[in-house]
Amino acid sequence: MATLAFDTYKAISLLQKQGYSKQQAESLVTVLRSADLADVATTADVAGLKDAIINLDRSIQASRVEMYKVVAGQTLVIVGAIAALLQVL
Repeated sequence: MATLAFDTYKAISLLQKQGYSKQQAESLVTVLRSADLADVATTADVAGLKDAIINLDRSIQASRVEMYKVVAGQTLVIVGAIAALLQVL
């Protein structure tokens, strides 16, 4: 379990300067320290996701080019078939 590491004494002091009672400040710091940060994304996580998205986009672009090539080929075959049928008729 990842936790938030910080200077609890300094945090409590700052909270008290802002008008929190000692008990309120201590309670708030306790809650913050017990927060589970396991599901929080790190900079490395975000960078990895960005790379994955870029790779996926490249793959989609490559697939799109291949699809256009196939469609163009099929179109030529159909046009050729129609031209051949017109010559026969």
